[in-house]
Amino acid sequence: MNIATIQGVKGVVTCAEDGTAEHVFNIKNATDRARRIGIHLLVPEGTPEGWLTIDEPTEYDLDVEGMTQIRVKIQAPTDGTPGQYSYRLRVFDPDSPGEHYATGDPVYFEVSAKEGPVLEPEKPKKPFPWWIAAAAAGVVVAGLLIWVLMPSGVELPDFTEGDWDRDTAVAFLEENGLEHEIELQEVSNSRTASAILDQTPEPNMKVEKGETVTLKVAGVKVPKFIDGSLSDAVLKIRSRGLELGDDLTIKSVGNQDQHDKVLDQDPEVNTLVPRKTPVNLVVGQYQRKDFNLEKVPQLKQYFMQLPQQNQTVKPFKLPKRNQ
Repeated sequence: MNIATIQGVKGVVTCAEDGTAEHVFNIKNATDRARRIGIHLLVPEGTPEGWLTIDEPTEYDLDVEGMTQIRVKIQAPTDGTPGQYSYRLRVFDPDSPGEHYATGDPVYFEVSAKEGPVLEPEKPKKPFPWWIAAAAAGVVVAGLLIWVLMPSGVELPDFTEGDWDRDTAVAFLEENGLEHEIELQEVSNSRTASAILDQTPEPNMKVEKGETVTLKVAGVKVPKFIDGSLSDAVLKIRSRGLELGDDLTIKSVGNQDQHDKVLDQDPEVNTLVPRKTPVNLVVGQYQRKDFNLEKVPQLKQYFMQLPQQNQTVKPFKLPKRNQ
């Protein structure tokens, strides 16, 4: 079911010299009721997914005929391969992403070739100023004295700035002999999904080895998967930034209505967990004869291929056993 209209940029947008560009999409509710929508990018092979960022929350509430704007930021690296790239925007219902969605037309951006530097003629070399060496030696001695006299401890960087995320921040603390605690805070903005939101002690403070540094990071509330289909659960796990756990259990059921339905989940509904937390499911399979619990490893491969899909995702269903 097409739940929205997506109006994107026509033509090709050329990135600036620093590799930046932006696409603006107008999303309008195409149904006869208010609806909550999620946003996802479909990136084909050949377009680096890391160059694209949705510069807004990834879920919205739209009234009947309601409209909102979505901005997609493009940041190509300075050494990015010149050429033309594309992607598409998908809008979906978070509660039934496999049935209610809309996919926009491809939009394009171009990375131009960089011009080489202009070489200036070599200037004649001047005699080496030996007085600079003497001054440098004095600076080194002064620096050693300052280092010896300064108080000991590890100076904390500002984990809320730059490329710090939970993993790199924890690695820094462990390498410097510091303990750490993680506090979770629910956020809806995808740009802060992996970022450090706050820290204690504050940046630039010096702390002794063995002390504890508290990091506040983005968390996700686990949605309800129970009573829904396995296919919808997998898509909902991906859209919320979670991971499908390896402990997927298939349970024999005698009621056909429970076939391909989620019977249990871990973590529980509304539990606040870090991004990329594995979610383990128990799924019903109808059959006439009882059998032992089994694992379904092929579902993990299906889950990992979801962000690479450039077309409608075919639902994953369990076969019914009749023996």
